Amino acid sequence: MPALSVLLLLIVLLVPAPPPAHGQAGVPAALLHYPEIVLLNGKVVTVDDRFSVREAIAIRDGKILALGTSSEIRALAGPRTRVIDLRGRAVLPGLIDSHVHMLRAGFRWPQEVRLDDATSVDDILARIRERAAKVKPGEWILTLGGWHESQLKERRMPTREELDRAAPQNPVLLHMLLAAAVVNSPAAQALGVTDPSGVVRGAPAVVALKAKLPPVPFEQKVQGLRAVMRDFNALGITSTVEPIGGEMTERDYEPAFELWRRKQMTVRMGLNIVVRDLEGARRWIQALPGRFGDDWLRILGLGEVVIQQMWDQSVAAQFPISRETLGEFQEVVAAATQKGLTLHLHATLESTINTMLGVFEELSRQTPLTALRLVFAHGEHITPAQLERMKRLGMGLTVQDRQVIQGDIMRRVWGESMAGKPPLKAIYQSGVPMGGGTDGTIVAPNSPFVSLWWMITGKMLRGDVARAREHLTREEALRVYTRGSAWVAHTEDRVGSLEPGKLADLIVLTEDYLAVPEDRIPGIRSVLTIVGGNVVYEAQP
Repeated sequence: MPALSVLLLLIVLLVPAPPPAHGQAGVPAALLHYPEIVLLNGKVVTVDDRFSVREAIAIRDGKILALGTSSEIRALAGPRTRVIDLRGRAVLPGLIDSHVHMLRAGFRWPQEVRLDDATSVDDILARIRERAAKVKPGEWILTLGGWHESQLKERRMPTREELDRAAPQNPVLLHMLLAAAVVNSPAAQALGVTDPSGVVRGAPAVVALKAKLPPVPFEQKVQGLRAVMRDFNALGITSTVEPIGGEMTERDYEPAFELWRRKQMTVRMGLNIVVRDLEGARRWIQALPGRFGDDWLRILGLGEVVIQQMWDQSVAAQFPISRETLGEFQEVVAAATQKGLTLHLHATLESTINTMLGVFEELSRQTPLTALRLVFAHGEHITPAQLERMKRLGMGLTVQDRQVIQGDIMRRVWGESMAGKPPLKAIYQSGVPMGGGTDGTIVAPNSPFVSLWWMITGKMLRGDVARAREHLTREEALRVYTRGSAWVAHTEDRVGSLEPGKLADLIVLTEDYLAVPEDRIPGIRSVLTIVGGNVVYEAQP
């Protein structure tokens, strides 16, 4: 679909509805009608300016009505108010993943067996056997990233023969990151894998293999996106910023638009449009009117790639940028910022960050950029001097926990300097707005609590330390994953903290994030997730 056609669809879909009528003039809002939900007897961590903690919270019309003691909030309840006894459980603002590929994941999510927390080959095989017992013969079983063999006891992938025994009647494709994949015999026959091991290596080969999978009908993509949203809700995620990413086409945005049209979204999304070349960037910049949307779906700008040759990979020692590529990047940046679009840009290496900052600084001499909130994603090699330059430009940074399964790879390429990368504490203290994220669902696990744990400890999933310094406190990490990420999403006035008047996005936890031993943080989940005042996930007793 041409960029202009997609734009017309977007404008029709995302024009905000008129606001609801106001209540009777002069009558206190609390007397007009009762809250729909009150939550009592808990530990409500507001993440407001004082990081205050309350006992209870009331929700009405999709927003937070009040916070206070349990007796104060109980007094607001009416005959139809749902009263939830938290029994001491902790409540947090809904977590915001400010760099995750949820839309892409939704295409095949129902076919996936996730291995994010797998600890052994036997663990993987048990999950494959369990799925094979539930699906029909011939149905695909997939794991499309989110794990690495280094997290397993055996430090290896399952073999073709092991997968054959686990699912003899189903084609199975497992790929770890985009580094390698293994298939069983039915999948090898279907995909044309001739190596007897069933293994293919290298990102180009893995991407080519995935391209041979049977196409997914549109409605299945819509339902897949709905399913991944529900699973993200169970993890505690209520909002995302989407950098879109590789393999996406212009038509691939449509499942999100359709889910929005049906009013079935349970995760708020801020979309950045991915373009890979100058011509594509020109088309989109001409078509887009600027940032627009509503509280559920917003178009923010372009990213995480705007010129493919500027993408400095996930783990690289160096990345030269040609004069021609730099010229194309300068043109895209100038045109996008003139249109009021933000840029959410993959930038890992110090040299890449330097080059991009130079372009922004030159442009800022003619055009103020601070209101646009330009954002770097990843920033492992960012320096204090670069942070100061970013601060002057009004920029932000979103960091991800790719290290939890890629630490060995990063150490091989970057050496012992990885022990301070990314410099989380320096970023936090610099005053540059900082969001948190996973970069899921291919190159890292999906759980925000794994990401928070990594910010606090610097550990990989298997328990050893990858980042030995630059740790955040639990409070700092939570601020990053709520208010910091809300800044990246341009929604900090609406979400990111639990305060009266803000949207009622909150999660009730299995364990208290602020109190449990550090190494239990990755296992925390939500037992109740509320988005916009609606319960979108509730754990079964």
